Amino acid sequence: MKFPLILLMCAIGLAMSAGVQAQLPLAKVTTLPTVEFPVDALTMKLGGTVRVTVLVDSKGKPEVVDATGPLAPCTDLDDKRATKLREAAIKAAKKSFFEPAMQDGKPVDGGILLKFDVPMPPVPESEKGVPKLVQGGVINGRARALPAPSYPDEAKKKHTHGTVEISILIDEDGNVLGATTQSGPSLLREVSTEAACKAKFSPTTIQGHPVKVSAVITYNFAP
Repeated sequence: MKFPLILLMCAIGLAMSAGVQAQLPLAKVTTLPTVEFPVDALTMKLGGTVRVTVLVDSKGKPEVVDATGPLAPCTDLDDKRATKLREAAIKAAKKSFFEPAMQDGKPVDGGILLKFDVPMPPVPESEKGVPKLVQGGVINGRARALPAPSYPDEAKKKHTHGTVEISILIDEDGNVLGATTQSGPSLLREVSTEAACKAKFSPTTIQGHPVKVSAVITYNFAP
């Protein structure tokens, strides 16, 4: 099933494997194939976004360095369907053509963050027009329980630190249905996603009707 790119970021902060943020000038995409998401992989019905980070050298040659998302069920964060959706987005990114970033009138190495929307079934409204899904933004302060992620030994040894952002989907009872890394050092992502799945929230209601909430949890790791 084919779906278009939904957004190109205008500023790039690339998360490298060591967890260091490298600010690079923005490259430009000139040709972007439509991403072909496998139909069988869309059965998770959680939706979300696949983010593909691409380095583009001074000659316009791209290299995919990272991919995150979409939401995976908390019952199985290694769900192979989520992997298939990432692979489809990476494939589209690799087939794309780019123009290098420019500085002082000269082409230089740069980067770009591509975002691909993963569709989910339409969210119906209640009989009284109350939405079934609302956006909650960063929601740390509203958690009834927010377990802290462990600090992996490998990350400690490499002095990896920084902030990890996790996109989550909260059900009508306040439980986290699905989660995925939105950004952050790679060594800290898995533990953060697992911790986010264990978070608990009070149910969100609108006019007395319980609703699902799409939100973000952030975790800060200090060396």
